Amino acid sequence: MGAALGIPITDDFDHAVSVANMLDRLFSQHMLIGLLVAAVFLGAALWLRHRATDN
Repeated sequence: MGAALGIPITDDFDHAVSVANMLDRLFSQHMLIGLLVAAVFLGAALWLRHRATDN
């Protein structure tokens, strides 16, 4: 199967729009990995910017 909006689609995928499903997707392992990758890139960008402006 493929993926839609970063959410893996399986045979038991629940398509119902509910608070429980939204929270489950928001705090999923995929979201955590994405946030960690984004934090690494942000940290690297800030470090490189700081390093470039040092005299």
